Amino acid sequence: HVQELCNYVARRAKEIHSIDADPLTDIAICCGQTEAFAATIFA
Repeated sequence: HVQELCNYVARRAKEIHSIDADPLTDIAICCGQTEAFAATIFA
């Protein structure tokens, strides 16, 4: 189900902001700011 959410976010980014985002590599769904920050730092 998370992959469907990533696909949706990538699609909306394209529609609204003309941003080409790969839902498999460019979109990360995290539980909160701390998790997102750690995932970004350790990527």
